[in-house]
Amino acid sequence: MSERARFVTFRRGRTTYGVDVRQVRKVLRAPALRPLPAAPGFVVGGISVDGRLEVLVDVGAFFFEDAGAEDPGDRAVLVTVGGTDFALRADAAGEVTDARSADLQPVPPFLGGAHRAALCGVLAIGPEQVLVLDLKRLAESAALDALDAAGPSGAGNHGSLDR
Repeated sequence: MSERARFVTFRRGRTTYGVDVRQVRKVLRAPALRPLPAAPGFVVGGISVDGRLEVLVDVGAFFFEDAGAEDPGDRAVLVTVGGTDFALRADAAGEVTDARSADLQPVPPFLGGAHRAALCGVLAIGPEQVLVLDLKRLAESAALDALDAAGPSGAGNHGSLDR
C-alpha cells in the first residue's frame, strides 16, 4: 500500500470492511440471485450485472462462516481484481475514506479463520475497526477457482476472466 490510500467501506453483519477504491466498479442494490449448484457456503449465488453473471460472495460467511446468515443483505459491491469481476454482499455501503500506510495494523491472530490471508490488516477509522480485504487472495481461493472451472454451466467465468 502506498503512503496514502483510499478505501470504500461497507458493512456486512456487525463488521465493517474496506476495499481499495481502485478495485471497486460500483455499489448497487443487489439484483435477484441465481442459484449456483455445488457452490461453497460463502458464495450465495450469481447476480446479473450488465448482462453478465457475477458471483456474489458473502465476506461475513467467508471469514466467519455463519456471520450474516440471518440477514440477506441488499447491496452488492462490484469489484475487479486481476481481470476477475465478482461482487461482495453488503448490508450497507459506507463512504470513501483516506488512510495512511502507517495506520494499517496487522490482523490479530483470532480474526479471519482459515481465510486470514485474505485480510491486509485493520484500520481504525473514527470509532470503527475496518477489516481491509486483500481481494486478490480472496479471488484466488480454491472455491472461486472451482467455480471458474465449472465454466458457463457453473458461475459463468465471473463475467470477465477472458479480458
